Amino acid sequence: MPALSAYGPNPNAGVNVNDDHGWGGHCWPSGVPADLLGTAQYGDVKVTVRRELCPLFELAFRIADASGYRIFAKDPGGSGEAWGPWSYENRAISGTSNPSNHSRGKAIDVNAPRNPFSESFISDLPVALVNAWELIGLCWGGRYTGQKFDTMHFEYGYSPKDVALHLALAQQLLKTLGGTPTGQPAMDPPPVDSPPRTDPPPVTTPPVLGADGGWPIPDTHCFGPVSGPVECHSGVQRFDSQFVRDYIAEFQRQLNALGYQAGDVDGIFGAKTGAATRGWQVANGRAATARCERDDWDAIHATRRRPAPAPGGLPPTS
Repeated sequence: MPALSAYGPNPNAGVNVNDDHGWGGHCWPSGVPADLLGTAQYGDVKVTVRRELCPLFELAFRIADASGYRIFAKDPGGSGEAWGPWSYENRAISGTSNPSNHSRGKAIDVNAPRNPFSESFISDLPVALVNAWELIGLCWGGRYTGQKFDTMHFEYGYSPKDVALHLALAQQLLKTLGGTPTGQPAMDPPPVDSPPRTDPPPVTTPPVLGADGGWPIPDTHCFGPVSGPVECHSGVQRFDSQFVRDYIAEFQRQLNALGYQAGDVDGIFGAKTGAATRGWQVANGRAATARCERDDWDAIHATRRRPAPAPGGLPPTS
């Protein structure tokens, strides 16, 4: 089983998962009205979540399947014990009077016996799968600090308006992994003891194409929230080098300096950086791709080279 350090930096660092984020304040003790809940299903795996999140969780399950990881509804050993996944439940966080995100309809628990709520870090979740789910807005309980690890637990940490971006990222990830385009598994999942898939080779470090803010990677490549196709670089360690992360960090600094909230300058092109990029693109009349291509890089550096605007001249944060 992987160690926590193997999962790399957290792309959702700084997200307060206990904020409502514009979901209407529905939670324990009153719960979520029934007409706001829906069912996300993939094969025999079924969860109850907010209706807006059903397509995202279905894609998350398809990504797991394409990654070679099986999510079980019952004990694969044949005992008949229910393994979940656990989802909407109108309750408080165990041992507190604070609403659980299960009561908001935004959280799921998967394969609990293999990913327990524990003082020790224990998880059989593949690194690539956790990285993928985190990129589509699912915050992982395996990164909790100051309390027990909750490696079974994932919860959506963003607002309803962010769901469309995360859906697009999930669809791109699934395409990268070669997942099925339908809502059902294309074939029986691999046996539990099957060996993990071999990671693809890392992207070769591209040459520097310019100095003093010049575009550092080939013209047909971009920085974006999903790595995998060799043309797109997110900075995730599985695919990209420190060289790439340094330039993504520079882009994050530029966005933050212009008033767009790209989050931590960590060299990981996660959901916050994607949303900030899209906000800057929309404000500047550019195609809202949520990726940084060469013309975006050149434009934002040209903006930063101009004299600073007068007070109040910065664009609103997104």
